[in-house]
Amino acid sequence: MENVTSFLQWEDKISIELQRLYELYGYDRYRMEKFEPYDMYMENKRFINASSVITFYDADGKLMALKPDVTLSVVKNTNPDEKMKKVYYLENVFRMDGRTREYRELKQIGLEFIGGDGFYPEAEAVTMAAKSMAAISGDFVLCISNCDIVPHILEQYDVPAEVREDILTSVRHKNLHRLAELLGENTQCCDLIKKAAVLPEDPERALETLGEICSDRAGQECVSELRQVWDVLKSEGFGDKTVIDLSIINETGYYNGIAFHGYISGQPGAVLSGGRYDSLMAKMGKSQRALGFAIYIGSLYGHMQGEREYDCDVLLVYGEAGPEAVLRRVGELTAEGRTVLAVERDCGEYRAKEKISL
Repeated sequence: MENVTSFLQWEDKISIELQRLYELYGYDRYRMEKFEPYDMYMENKRFINASSVITFYDADGKLMALKPDVTLSVVKNTNPDEKMKKVYYLENVFRMDGRTREYRELKQIGLEFIGGDGFYPEAEAVTMAAKSMAAISGDFVLCISNCDIVPHILEQYDVPAEVREDILTSVRHKNLHRLAELLGENTQCCDLIKKAAVLPEDPERALETLGEICSDRAGQECVSELRQVWDVLKSEGFGDKTVIDLSIINETGYYNGIAFHGYISGQPGAVLSGGRYDSLMAKMGKSQRALGFAIYIGSLYGHMQGEREYDCDVLLVYGEAGPEAVLRRVGELTAEGRTVLAVERDCGEYRAKEKISL
């Protein structure tokens, strides 16, 4: 029998491939079977980076939200005593496009590794991220970071709390001019932050630079964790796809430690975003550590699908033939695994590999 997946659209094929990958590594499917209260998202809106959430009232008059995020639901429904929880999800989420200010429904696939011991959760999560990117496109880059390094440098040099968020934003945008304005009088700190914001492209040289920047024990531990992640990706065959980039600083009130973004050629912005979010777990009353990532599959569809060369395998022009004869011939062709469009006459509007007349 012809493999039925050959008829699936790219979006569905990649979703199936990623689900299979995650299940092979022991992740269970998480399904959001109900809507979550609006309050949960608004209390953590900086975590989901969403300025607006679509709301509605349920039958009891409670204000609910069309889901803009899945991670918050996973965390909320995690038992605080659960030693380890590994889940993946495939859900449609509702987000406002930052450029058009229009709401969009997007298919999101991702995974969460909650709990676990030692460094292994990071190793597996970043490996899953790299394998996911490879499934989407061979021409990809995975940028890895440690969200704690830049805030640690600012803490060392007693940078006032009221300007730290502006500094982090400048690092995210690699805006060295703005960094100089914010840290101009603190020249030593400014020099270190500038070096951290624009690291060498080669990961080994980047780690050497970070080793020079982070001279104290806490800083060295951050760099060591980053090196461990780099070593894992290199050993898994993704060394040439990895860049160390400290401009990836997720919301520091929720995220900590390792963070990563995935990019593919020709697609603006990150298509994969993830990292460790122990602070969110603590805020929601959970004692476990946790990390994960998400991919907006729906936003990639037009880019990856491109324009189809053909509308169908066979254009069946049936003319005066009766419906029984047409259906019989269509059945014969589809039984061969070919797609068919049946039309009374060919007006040149469809592209087919072959045209057949009854």
